[in-house]
Amino acid sequence: NNRTEFKRNLLRHEVFPVFGEINPSFLETLRRDRSHLAQADAIAEDYYLAARPVVTDDAGRIDVGKLLTFKHWRYLLFRITEDSGLDAGHLELLIGALEDGAIAGTRQFGPWTLSRGILERSSAPAPAQVLLRIIPRTSDFSPVPPAGTLYLDAALFPEEPVVRPWQAGDWMVPLGMKGRKKLSDLFTDLKYSPVDKAAARVIAHPAGGSRVAALVGQRIDDTVRITEKTSRILMVKWQ
Repeated sequence: NNRTEFKRNLLRHEVFPVFGEINPSFLETLRRDRSHLAQADAIAEDYYLAARPVVTDDAGRIDVGKLLTFKHWRYLLFRITEDSGLDAGHLELLIGALEDGAIAGTRQFGPWTLSRGILERSSAPAPAQVLLRIIPRTSDFSPVPPAGTLYLDAALFPEEPVVRPWQAGDWMVPLGMKGRKKLSDLFTDLKYSPVDKAAARVIAHPAGGSRVAALVGQRIDDTVRITEKTSRILMVKWQ
């Protein structure tokens, strides 16, 4: 927390105090604005989660006709495609085409193909290989896993833990943190490329919903960590 080579700490320790000297109410104003932005973000997230199932099918294809019935369709389009490798230039061209009603024929926008009013992702990386094993906790067990491997408390999961692709809206409380974090933000922290994001796999949380128990190969949720009471360990290995 004290090392200023990290941008967040640099702002906190060196930049914010200067703003505070210029304007003593700066920090209070910043805290208030952050609260308002967090509320706005939650409203936008609810809007997106409610609208996405209406405009997309189980394969992730976007029905343009249904999309355009929404007032904020540009935001929905951005959210649906943001982690698919669609860059800003192609997104701008796609929005322009939809605004102009140019949806006849077949057109390519980066990794997305628009054909007969349906937007479909052209290709996707091969799914990750994930190995799940239940192992007993022995006296010489080390709770620090090797790279690419995660340890979870097996007692918290059903016989067959669900491994699935990540979805927009997925979140977790990474081990050692207090607050929730969206996987899309975690990908940014981990410097995931669009290909990495598309290949990412998660372990569904036993409580269900958008909370995930683990981002395979990277992080686990705090609620499924190994404790002193853990006797069986779910080993999740990125093959």
